[in-house]
Amino acid sequence: MASLKDVAKLANVSLMTVSRALNSPERLKPETLARVQWAIEQTSYVPDLSAKKIRGANASPKTIGVLALDTVTTPFSVEITLSIEETARMHGWNSFVMNMFADDNPDAIVDLLLSHRPDGIIYTTMGLRQVPLPAKLLTLPCVLANCESVGEKVASYIPDDEQGQYAAVRALLAEGYRQPLCLHLPVGHLATTRRRQGLERACREAGIDPDSLEHEYMAHGDEHYRDIPSALLARIQNGIPRFDSVICGNDRIAFMVYQTLLAQGLRIPEDVAVIGYDNMRSGGCRSDMMTDKVRIDTVDAHKSNETYLARQAEFESNVRSYPRKLPLAITKAEGVWITDADNKEYLDCLAGAGTLALGHNHPDVLKSIQNVITSGLPLHTLDLTTPLKDAFSEYLLSLLPGQGKEYCLQFTGPSGADAVEAALKLAKKVTGRSGIISFSGGYHGMTHGALSVTGNLSPKEAVDGMMPEVQFMPYPHEYRCPLGIGGEAGVKALTYYFDNLINDVESGVRKPAAVILEAVQGEGGVNPAPAEWLQRIRKVTQEHGILLILDEVQAGFARTGKFFAFEHAGIEPDIIVMSKAVGGGLPLAVLGIKKQFDAWAPGHHTGTFRGNQLAMATGLTTLKILKDQNIAGKVAAQGEWLKGQLKEMAKRYPVIGHVRGLGMMIGIEIVKPHEAADHMGCFPGDGELSALIQKKCFEAGLILERGGRNGIVLRLLPSLLISDEELKIFLDKFEQALLAAGSIEAYQQAIEQSTQAVMQWLKQPEMYQGKTVAELRDRIKLDFNPKGLGNEAAIERAVEFFLKDSLSVHHPQCVAHLHCPSLVVSQAAEVLINATNQSMDSWDQSPSATIIEIKLIEWLRTRVGYQAGDAGVFTSGGTQSNLMGLMLARDAFFARQGHSVQQNGLVGDLRKIRVLCSENAHFSVQKNMALMGLGYQSVVQVKTDEFSRMDLTDLAAKIEQCNANGEQILAIVATAGTTDAGAIDPLRAIAELAAKQNIWVHVDAAWGGALLMSDQYRHYLDGIELVDSVTLDFHKQFFQTISCGAFLLKEARHYELMRYQAAYLNSEFDEEAGVPNLVSKSLQTTRRFDALKLWMSLEALGQEQYAAIIDHGVTLAQQVAAYVKKQPALELVMQPQLASVLFRFRGQVQMDDAGIALLNQKIGDALLESGRANVGVTEHNGITCLKLTLLNPTVTLEDIKILLSLVERTAQEVLAK
Repeated sequence: MASLKDVAKLANVSLMTVSRALNSPERLKPETLARVQWAIEQTSYVPDLSAKKIRGANASPKTIGVLALDTVTTPFSVEITLSIEETARMHGWNSFVMNMFADDNPDAIVDLLLSHRPDGIIYTTMGLRQVPLPAKLLTLPCVLANCESVGEKVASYIPDDEQGQYAAVRALLAEGYRQPLCLHLPVGHLATTRRRQGLERACREAGIDPDSLEHEYMAHGDEHYRDIPSALLARIQNGIPRFDSVICGNDRIAFMVYQTLLAQGLRIPEDVAVIGYDNMRSGGCRSDMMTDKVRIDTVDAHKSNETYLARQAEFESNVRSYPRKLPLAITKAEGVWITDADNKEYLDCLAGAGTLALGHNHPDVLKSIQNVITSGLPLHTLDLTTPLKDAFSEYLLSLLPGQGKEYCLQFTGPSGADAVEAALKLAKKVTGRSGIISFSGGYHGMTHGALSVTGNLSPKEAVDGMMPEVQFMPYPHEYRCPLGIGGEAGVKALTYYFDNLINDVESGVRKPAAVILEAVQGEGGVNPAPAEWLQRIRKVTQEHGILLILDEVQAGFARTGKFFAFEHAGIEPDIIVMSKAVGGGLPLAVLGIKKQFDAWAPGHHTGTFRGNQLAMATGLTTLKILKDQNIAGKVAAQGEWLKGQLKEMAKRYPVIGHVRGLGMMIGIEIVKPHEAADHMGCFPGDGELSALIQKKCFEAGLILERGGRNGIVLRLLPSLLISDEELKIFLDKFEQALLAAGSIEAYQQAIEQSTQAVMQWLKQPEMYQGKTVAELRDRIKLDFNPKGLGNEAAIERAVEFFLKDSLSVHHPQCVAHLHCPSLVVSQAAEVLINATNQSMDSWDQSPSATIIEIKLIEWLRTRVGYQAGDAGVFTSGGTQSNLMGLMLARDAFFARQGHSVQQNGLVGDLRKIRVLCSENAHFSVQKNMALMGLGYQSVVQVKTDEFSRMDLTDLAAKIEQCNANGEQILAIVATAGTTDAGAIDPLRAIAELAAKQNIWVHVDAAWGGALLMSDQYRHYLDGIELVDSVTLDFHKQFFQTISCGAFLLKEARHYELMRYQAAYLNSEFDEEAGVPNLVSKSLQTTRRFDALKLWMSLEALGQEQYAAIIDHGVTLAQQVAAYVKKQPALELVMQPQLASVLFRFRGQVQMDDAGIALLNQKIGDALLESGRANVGVTEHNGITCLKLTLLNPTVTLEDIKILLSLVERTAQEVLAK
């Protein structure tokens, strides 16, 4: 008698799944349930109680006893108890809770617990502690929750107190709190030690000595919670606390703190932040019990980058720029790292366009803000002074040339552009002149005057009335000399050009008020000015009384390896423009003016926001760190090292045309190395690729900016505190992005090159170049270059050795085989298929592709006339589809006898196995039977009628003969479209005859299946809906690229005969969850997404147009046959049924049949060798004939008449030889 295990084995499922089929069938997918029911039927299994023992409807549930020690007073302990009950219910178990208090007799409570006969025990406590375990508990499976065993080793679930406390305190400190008061549980408490460890780790990461904080420990005993108020009040004087936050050991402490602070009139969280412990969540200090006491909320987990960006687009003007190329919402930042709303980390090498010299949220910078806020200093002072402003001014001046003794400061509006406006205005006032000389590539801001002296034309285009008398001069460029000279000679020429412009009385340029420039252009593409050029400009401007304005907004404050970029040339500007880093991350702009040029009258250049105290505090802190720690020296060394690494990388990636810059202001120019270089060896810039690399950097977690002409330069502006290790991370991520972007560019170039080659090939008039087998063997040699040739050369060689000698299947005179020209949309689909490289074996390798294929199979089944379902799969073509049909027919035959071929192999006298098909059936029937181990001898060929269709009388006779001989018929293979004649067997009659004998019928409709789309000829396939399986080929008259076919199965249950479950591809879990993994439907594992070609073709053409081009071939064949009959030199061999015409040349020659056969063979050979045409040569009913396969929907009857005329001429040529 069959067992439950036998059923599971045959169904290829687990014992649990069989049990579910018997007891809870509604929990299984219909396909899985059907498979189990089929296996039960095949094995004649009678269900008994053994199935119930697995997880039956009447099986007794397990019971869990919970021994709870004091777990009634804290939210966490109650949550543990509730979680145990919910988990038990979820798994169908019973549970009960037994409370035990300190004054209870432990033995009595344990005896009471065990009297309920639990299957297992969970021992839990109110607070994290170590507990002795009564020996009786260990007689059953036992685990601990929120406690640890003193003696025996017992599995324990305990919260990660150290990590939890660390996450909460880290979040608190990240918000800027620096003076927390720590109120701990008693010393020696298990939780106290671990939570203190977490607190100390968070403090040290924030640069805070944890021992410098105030710590208070409770005494043991609940009564000592009353000590909390006195501990707080001792640290509050005149209503002002010495702490800015309180970290509490648990929520009871937090509650006492909360009440005490409110009683003192302190606001929570405005004055003091309070966090407990038991209600904390990882990553924040959010309270679910007392939300109004919490200072720091976690980020709304339901808001993603996409959500924030959509809201930003709704709230803000179109002028926003960075979110368009860096689509993220920043939720956290520290040092050189930022985190977005999707919790992805990025290495930030933009740093606020150079503003954040010390990186994000430097602890000292945050502390300086806190100190101002708590000091009582005003935040806004106009230009009134404060002790803070005094200290900032003194320190900033000390950094200017000559320690600032010749300079004074002017605080302007808060942006660099405001300072530029002030500088231009002052220069005009000092000199009495109005002209300004600026430089190409320069960037000075977006306000009116600043934009007027900016080189970039794009933002100026829509703005009329730019500031007059602005003259632009060429700026030196290491890679692209604006004079086309390059090198030292180019710099000298530029120097002379400037000198001559100022000195030449006929230059056409009036003496300007000022020259404004950047010592290192930033937005212009990171262009450092040569020292000799800057020195000459300084000399000429001094000689002519022209003020020299140095814009140090981006390059200043140690970024280039000197405190100011102009220091590299050893010059002293008249006016220094400072912003960005000078404010330590907050808005601040300052001019350093040589005192002799301080011509302002009081109030002649004012601004409301000139006295930003917070920015002065953060700026002073930043400047001191930069100076005291010699950050400029560190940056200079790092910059040289990094440029060296990037130049080495440029050798591997030719798209890096040039690397330049100073310190941590580096530019990487992206070029088109495959295009011609100019006379200086400079390749054209590639702004599109630069943008793509920036995008790929972003995807890899690296933020970079672009600049330069057309955005061809990738710019590096990280925090000046970036470590060597972080620079290595930058290099790794940048190379990763180069590879990704380079692959895309290489793909585009290769596709474009290949497309151009194909377009040229399509234009050639010849169908074939006419090379013989011997010529091609001699011509094509595999001589691979060990180092490779690169994509371009490889494609060129493929064009030369493959494409030029390929057959033009789209040519009107290429009519030899079932080899169709492919639809353009099918070619486009191939691009998508190859680029995405989906593998159709499992859903997680081809998600959308899997669903599209399933939907197409469902649609194809409706065209055949099958019931709704998805039993079928795309294949490589007719041979594979026929193999599947024959294999399933074989296995179904043996399954009916109670034998599984899949499990046990073939049995019995295999020499008596038979498959019946017509004598014109495709050779794959015999080939596949041989592959299945049954040999050619198993194939019985049925005679055909005058139309090459299977003869029904002979079929019936062959079946009767097989039965009489004791031979077993696996299947009948009917053909819908024989290879030569295009004959379609009488499908309905064959199916009806086979049904009486319970014989599987498979239809090879590889060619004729196209008529499923036809309205005019669909009746040729009458009865196809009755058969068990069908082969379709779409690379024949569906006009798809090779290869593309399908196999359709009438009844899905038969798929179980070939199904194999691989845990990594089509696991039982996936199947029960409804995840479609198509590997179980195919003989192949890895398989292309060829279904896309048919889907796109149906989308593009629609059913009516598709039907029209299919019908065209059938109709044309009938027209050609009629024409052939009228030609005296030609003979029609048989009337066509599909799109093929069989005929032969007879002429007026006196030859026997053998001679005529040889003549027609030579006609076919001669046509191909000449390259003029490809006409098939075949044999039909013993007659050697020529074949026209009319699959090209663009071919007309006139085209075929020309071809037939060519056949006749070729015949005469052959005869003449």
